[in-house]
This record gives sequence, C-alpha cells and structure tokens, in this order.
Amino acid sequence: MPLSDSQVKAEQAGPRRRNVSVGDSLFLVIESASRGGGKSFEGRMRFPPGRQGKQVPVRIGVYGRGVGKWSLKEARDEWDRIRSWSKQNGKDPRDLKRQEKQALIQHSSGPTLQQACESYLASATSKAAQKEYPNLLRNQVLPHFGGETALEHLCWDGKGPSGKKGRELVMDYFRLVEARAPVQAKKSLMVLRMVFDHAIDQGWMERDQNPALGSRGTKGKHKPTPHPTLLCRVA
Repeated sequence: MPLSDSQVKAEQAGPRRRNVSVGDSLFLVIESASRGGGKSFEGRMRFPPGRQGKQVPVRIGVYGRGVGKWSLKEARDEWDRIRSWSKQNGKDPRDLKRQEKQALIQHSSGPTLQQACESYLASATSKAAQKEYPNLLRNQVLPHFGGETALEHLCWDGKGPSGKKGRELVMDYFRLVEARAPVQAKKSLMVLRMVFDHAIDQGWMERDQNPALGSRGTKGKHKPTPHPTLLCRVA
C-alpha cells in the first residue's frame, strides 16, 4: 500500500541506508543516521523495457518543503512525467534530466551549485565519488546552500543576497557540521573543494576563488601584512 506524506515524514533513520517503496516504483531513500539521515526520492524502471533491460535508478530529489526540495505529491508527479517521456521516446529515463540540466546551463546567467555538483559527479571516477559523494552532496550540501544558488555568489570574494562572502558561507556550514560530526565536516569541506576545483576547470569560477580551500590554501591566498613597527630599519 502506498505511503502517505505523513508516513514519509514519520520515517526515521537507522544504522543502515534504507529504501522504502511509496508506490509505482518510486522509493524513499533514507540515509543512515551516521550520514545525517537525509531523505530523498528515487524512481526505478527497467531500460530497455523487458527482461533484458537493467533496472535504472532515477534520482528525483531531496524530500521536504522549500527551494530545491520535493513533497511526496511533487515527487510522484515528476516520476510519472519521467516514465511517460521515457516510454514515448524510447530513451533512457535519466536522459530527460540530463537534457533539462544542459538546457538550463545554456540559458541561465551562470552555473548553479547543483549544476557544478552534478557535473563533478558525472566526471569523477573514484569509488568514493561514485558511492559516497552523491549522498553527501545531494542530501546535505545542496539542501543547506540551495541547489539554485549561483556559483558567483559562492566565490571566495563573491557576495550573495545575505551579504556574506562565499568563504564565510562555506565556513559557516563547516562549523555547523563540525559541532555534531567533526569527521563528516572535514569530508564535506574536502568534497566541496573538489566540486569548486571542477567548476574552475570548466571556466565557471576564477582560479583563485575556491571558497573551500583548507588552511594551506587560505594562507596562500591571503598573505598577512606585517605591522610597520615590526619592520627592521637599516641604518
């Protein structure tokens, strides 16, 4: 029997990642408590259709209310749209999202954080990037910053609507996570650093504007100026 929105909301994270069916091959994916317990929707269907096809996972998005999040009804409507498109066009259901994201990049004033994350994940080849980083970025990083946030607002010296510079926003997030999970905070900063490095490689950010640089990068970018009274005088 399909779950209701109240049942989805009541689902709790446990020691392991869980997949809960909400009906019509749509699943609620619940991350383990150690990974933050985030909830997201994922559709699954065979492509090509039939026994010879492989089960293809199609990510819908993070569960919740607000910018970049999906209610149960919205996720169901989106999954219906994707399945119908795939059947009518005979194409991989994942291609619809890919095409829409590419079109968004071409017509937008600038790349967004979500576009940078998805582009990085598509190009990364390490096991961690394939298994761990998608969950971290999609269930923790993107819901915090907002997937539609323009990269220009997250540059080291860039300022967003809040008036804070990108470096401040990234470090605020780091300290928030560090307070409850120090190891996870360091991993989040590391992955963000790689995402922004990828954005720099794509020409979406200036080469010296990575806001997630570690202590070495910080020292390298902002050199301290010695106080005049400490300078040696030559007679």
